[in-house]
Amino acid sequence: MGHEGPKQRRKALNEARKAMEAEFAREQGDYRPPDRDDCSSKEWYLSIDDSANLRISIWTWRSEGRLVDFLMLVETGDWAVADAWQEVARIDCSGGRCHLHPPNDMEEHELILRLDSIDDVEKAFGQANTIAVTVAIMIRDGRS
Repeated sequence: MGHEGPKQRRKALNEARKAMEAEFAREQGDYRPPDRDDCSSKEWYLSIDDSANLRISIWTWRSEGRLVDFLMLVETGDWAVADAWQEVARIDCSGGRCHLHPPNDMEEHELILRLDSIDDVEKAFGQANTIAVTVAIMIRDGRS
């Protein structure tokens, strides 16, 4: 007759909760950027220390005026050797997620933001910038 008992309601609520938790736990989002060759790109560097031996290299790709992809590298260098920058941390957007490859373990990744739409890329860029600067300062101060 369409009347659910307390057991059935509780079961339905538990199933709904599990489905919601599984969706939130899923790291890989649905967003896929356009091909970088079809975008305009920009590259710049942010120096973190006075001796310019620690920097964040930033690349962005835009399509139709919107940020669609980015990459940030925390790098250490040596003035004695030209173009001798070594990547120590990376933040990239691949597989529908923005994530950090932390210092000392470039094979690992820590989720920053799941990317389900182009709007998520802009949000992730702001969060990634804060994280990259924090990681670089920790390296500069010997706290990595």
